[in-house]
Amino acid sequence: MSYDLRGVERGNPTGRRPWSIRPTAVYHKIDLTNGTCTWIIVKANELIKNRVNGCLGFKERTVPHSASRGISLSLKIHTLMSEWSAEGWCEYLDGLEDDLQALSRSAVSLELETRPSASASGHNLTKPLETDRGGRSAPSWASWLRHALSLHQNARQDEHTDEETESKLDDSDELPEPPPPEISAFKSPVQTSGPRFDFGDLQKVQILQEEISKSLHVINGNIEIISSVRSYYETIPSLQYIPKEITDSARLTQDMLGFMERSTGTEKTLNMYRARCEALLALVNDRKTLMTEVLQYRNMITNKLATQESIKSTKNTEKLTKEMNDLTQRTKSETVMMRVISLVTVVFLPGTFISVSRAYCVASA
Repeated sequence: MSYDLRGVERGNPTGRRPWSIRPTAVYHKIDLTNGTCTWIIVKANELIKNRVNGCLGFKERTVPHSASRGISLSLKIHTLMSEWSAEGWCEYLDGLEDDLQALSRSAVSLELETRPSASASGHNLTKPLETDRGGRSAPSWASWLRHALSLHQNARQDEHTDEETESKLDDSDELPEPPPPEISAFKSPVQTSGPRFDFGDLQKVQILQEEISKSLHVINGNIEIISSVRSYYETIPSLQYIPKEITDSARLTQDMLGFMERSTGTEKTLNMYRARCEALLALVNDRKTLMTEVLQYRNMITNKLATQESIKSTKNTEKLTKEMNDLTQRTKSETVMMRVISLVTVVFLPGTFISVSRAYCVASA
């Protein structure tokens, strides 16, 4: 008979994992005629060796004995091995669950913030007053002068309107915040304090999921091996070639019943740990899904904020462009006005000078 059991043992207390899964290989052979037993146990440390020496005295391990006694001693070692394979699982699973809670608690405990609803539209920029500046041919100098004066008045009105617009825009330092998302936003994508997690934590949760899956596989294997060993020894009394000494031994029967009872109890304990592994594995899947969705939501919020900043920058650029356009229009109006004034001055100044000169001469005469 040979089998391989795996158990949980405490390793380096200061390491990342104070508990680790370690295997033990067992080979056993018994001669039913004289009770000679052969054991080969491969273990990385001397834990099993010390337990076997403590379970069996030196005389029992060295002095020849009967077949029934050999089977009884074999049952003790099998019981020792099966109970070792069920040790430490509670602390090991507790450690995995604590690590899972530490990594995913921030995703579960994220507080939701509800922002007050705001109007979807921002401030409407005041449009510059539109003035009909189409050039018309003046029928006379008087109409041309009236047209020039009206251009000057409109230019001053445009300047006054632009100053009011700039004052209104200056009162609001920034453009209004865009409306909040339709669903409540998590605080973590916006705030820098509080519980946070990143993609590295999601990778650690994936490692925990693999370790829990491995633990579930190991526990299932131990249950099957213990059940197989118990079934094998249950069939021994019914074999035809078994000596009568074995079947009639009351002590062996008692030892057999004790072995069956203890191995059944070990199976129940492992079944309990298996159920806990399955529940923990389901919890890991749920937490990993939640963390993935939160990371995706955070990425969506980040992209949305970047888009809003881009829209705000575009609006600021548009505002600056409008201001430059207004400045260009005012400059154009002032240029036209100065040309008209210059032309009127050039036309009327000589006549005015001549008229004044003649009037002065007449007065002098």
